[in-house]
Amino acid sequence: MKITHIVPRFWPQFDGLGDYARMLGRHLQEESGIESRFLVGDPAWRASSGDFPDGTSLEITAVSQQTVAGLLERLQGVETVVLHYVGYGYHNRGIPFWINRAMKTWKQSSPAHRLIVVFHELWASGPPWKSECYLGWIQRRLVRELHDLCDLSVASVPLALRRLQALRRKETILHPVPCNMGSESGHSRKWHKGGPVRLALFGMPTQREISLKSHLRLVAALHEAGLVEAVNVIGKDARSGDDPSNEVRILRGILPEERIHIVSNATPERAGQALAESDLLLSFYPSRWLFKSGSSMAALANGAIPVLPEGRDLEILAEGREILVCSGEKSSIAGILSQIQKPGGLGTIARGGYDWYWAHADWPILTRKLAAALERLTNCGAQKNDKSRLATVGGTPLIPTQGRMEK
Repeated sequence: MKITHIVPRFWPQFDGLGDYARMLGRHLQEESGIESRFLVGDPAWRASSGDFPDGTSLEITAVSQQTVAGLLERLQGVETVVLHYVGYGYHNRGIPFWINRAMKTWKQSSPAHRLIVVFHELWASGPPWKSECYLGWIQRRLVRELHDLCDLSVASVPLALRRLQALRRKETILHPVPCNMGSESGHSRKWHKGGPVRLALFGMPTQREISLKSHLRLVAALHEAGLVEAVNVIGKDARSGDDPSNEVRILRGILPEERIHIVSNATPERAGQALAESDLLLSFYPSRWLFKSGSSMAALANGAIPVLPEGRDLEILAEGREILVCSGEKSSIAGILSQIQKPGGLGTIARGGYDWYWAHADWPILTRKLAAALERLTNCGAQKNDKSRLATVGGTPLIPTQGRMEK
C-alpha cells in the first residue's frame, strides 16, 4: 500500500508538522510496510539536495499552485490521502477553501478513495481587534466539512477529540504528538536523586522566551536556594556572546554565565541527548494542550519532567505523578522546591512520565493504530460509518469523559 501525505511545508524548511509527517511515514514503512510520498502545499517549496539529512530517501513533490486544480493534478492515481491539517499552514488567514474543495472533489470521484485527516489544529478565537474573532466560525465550518468527509480523523489532545465528536461522532484516534528528538538512540538516563537540578528551555526562539517568562519566579527562587546546576537552552538560533538570544539575555540577569549551556541548531539526536541531561523542562503550554506540545512530549520521552504554568485541564497525566505545575505563586514554588529536595522525588516523577510515554505515546503505537484502520478501510471500502467508536491511547478508553482518566 502507498499513501500520500499532504503537508503545508517540508524539509529543508524547519517545520514541526512536516517532521511529524516524515516520522509517521517512516514508522508506517518500518512497522507495516506502508509506503509514503509527500505532497507539499506550498508551490514555492524546493528540495535543497538529495536525501533527507538522516539518509532517508523521500518522494516529495509540491502543488503547482494553491488551487483546487493545482492539488487535484497531484492526486491523479492516488487512492489514500493523509491530510495534515492546520488552517494557517495552507492560508494566511486560516481559511484554505481550496484544500476542502479539492478533497471533496477527489474523495467523491471514486469509492476507493480513502481520506484520513490529522487535525493538528482546529479553529482559532481571539479578541475583536484580531481577525480570528471574525474568521473563527469559517475555520470551524471548514473543519466540520473535512471531519464529515474523512473516513478517519486523528487528534492529539482530548479537548480536540471532544470538539470533533461534537461536530459529528465518528471514528477518531486520540494520540499525543510523539517525540522526534532522538529518543530512539537509547540515551543513558541518570534519574535525579535530590539536590541541584538541570533546567531546560527547548523549542523555537519565541517559545523558549515565553517559557522562561512563564517561570521567571521559579528560576529565581531555585537559584536563590542554590538549586540550579545548569540551564540547557536547546533549539534554533540559541546563542550567547555579544548578541545573545532573548531568553539567554534574560537568564544572564539571574544566573552566572557559566551555568547557561547553549545547544543551538542541533541534530535531533543531540537535542534529545540534551533533554536526557535535563531534569525539568520549563513550558508555557496550557495544560489542555499538553499532548500537542512536541517539546513536552520530547521531554517525557527522554526522562525530563515538563513544568506547566497551570494544571486546570490536565487529563490522563497527573501533577506530581508524571508532570509538575508551577503557577509562580509562593506556595506553588514551595511545592516545587520540596519535590526537588526530597530524596528521589523528582526521579520518581520523571520515571513515571518516561514509562507512560513509552507505553502509550511513541510512534509505533500510533502507526499500529493507523495501519489497522487502513487495513479495515481497504477491506471494507470507503464507506462512512456513523457508529460511535472509542478513541484510545494505548488501548484505554478516553470516552466517556466524565472524571479523571486513568492510564
